[in-house]
Amino acid sequence: MKTTIVILVTVLLLGSVWAQDRQDPLFQRVTENINNARELLRVYPNEAASALVSQAEAALQEALQLAGNRQMRLAQLKLRTANDLIERALYMLNKVPAQRTQEEIEELIRRAETLLAANRNQEAERLLNNAKNHLRQAESASNNNQAQRNMEHLRLARFYTERCWSMLDNSKTGSGFDLENEQRQYEELLQKTREAVGQCSNRRAQRLLAQAQVQTDNIAPLLQRGEVRLAINLYDNATRLLLRALDLCAGLQLSERDQLIEEQELLADQIAQTQETARHNMDAYQQQILSKVLALKMQIGQAIEAGQYGIALRKIELARTLLNRVWNPGPQLDATRTEQHRLLQEIERCKADPGSLSQRGQALLQAAERNALEADVHLQQGRIRPALFSILAGNRFLTLAKTAQNEVESISSLQIENDLQKLRDDLRAAAERHPEEHETLDQIRLAGKVADRAGESLSKGHPEIAREYIKIADHILQRTK
Repeated sequence: MKTTIVILVTVLLLGSVWAQDRQDPLFQRVTENINNARELLRVYPNEAASALVSQAEAALQEALQLAGNRQMRLAQLKLRTANDLIERALYMLNKVPAQRTQEEIEELIRRAETLLAANRNQEAERLLNNAKNHLRQAESASNNNQAQRNMEHLRLARFYTERCWSMLDNSKTGSGFDLENEQRQYEELLQKTREAVGQCSNRRAQRLLAQAQVQTDNIAPLLQRGEVRLAINLYDNATRLLLRALDLCAGLQLSERDQLIEEQELLADQIAQTQETARHNMDAYQQQILSKVLALKMQIGQAIEAGQYGIALRKIELARTLLNRVWNPGPQLDATRTEQHRLLQEIERCKADPGSLSQRGQALLQAAERNALEADVHLQQGRIRPALFSILAGNRFLTLAKTAQNEVESISSLQIENDLQKLRDDLRAAAERHPEEHETLDQIRLAGKVADRAGESLSKGHPEIAREYIKIADHILQRTK
């Protein structure tokens, strides 16, 4: 403790030399790892590891002194020495609890295999195979000195083994999965994670908890619809997010790249699980979303390889948000279909009494019908947002058709052309401002298609219709800001 205080004081006194680069990742990693190692030593005393930690602290102190003397190159070399020492210490400290945990899980798996031999249960067997798979990955991570990944896979191996045991115990008294027990265990883990995240300042842990909470909120609607298997899979996904958040709050850190690769692999597992479980039940809307998720998955890998970690993280979070919509699309699709049917019925009523409309009104009614039919095509493809904007356009043209008189309003085609050119310039600028924001670009492209419709109407001598399309496109564009 005394040594730690000395280092902190030294950092305050001499750290001003590094004030211009306070975000130096190596400096941060070394200081954080020293604190983590001291915490682990309190729980798992280890003389060899303790000696390495002391040497790392001494090397860090020397680095700070060298920096204070403006010997920055030597300071960096000493900092790397401190990093090597503390990483060796952490490997030793993480290995002890990991070995104990692995032995416990192996024993649980052996006992579960004995029960399965006498009581065949396909779901319990699947869970046990998952546990074995994560145990193998934990061993591989340990052999590669990847302590964090080792602990992550051990956590998941224990989780699946305990779920297997729960199911086998339940099968003795009746068939099926003990959903109440699953809910209770998950709520306990969720509460534990909330408490841990509330006491730590790790932003990524906070985001993981928030994403797990969104998945939690989706479980109740699935259970109400009787989709228990899907609900259980969401429990699995959310549990993995919570376990990762707990690890982060426990101070078990990887480099930014390794953390993103880990989250990328977790996302890949979630996508595979969604494809396996929900592929026979997905409507066009859900399939459209899953296609976007798969495209994001490819972009995430490219961003990580290019070292664009901020972009990769944003795309991972967007992909998880979209996956939640696959699991629980909600009432939006049905409500949009209802609105589209209402619009078509209103158009048909107007067509049944053509004498009530002026010649201009007839042209506007045709534009309304065109958009209503396009909304139907979008809905068949599961594309809610374009459908909503087509319905908006249809309603606008229908309202104008009902009130239009035969006298053509004086509209300057030149002014419409200028407005259209300005809109296209704004669309290009917006696309340049949001080159990596997938959903925003989708909206910009949609606005561009509406702008094309304006140009088409203008070329056919319908400046009034062109003007309305320009207004709609501008409305879509404004929603991206």
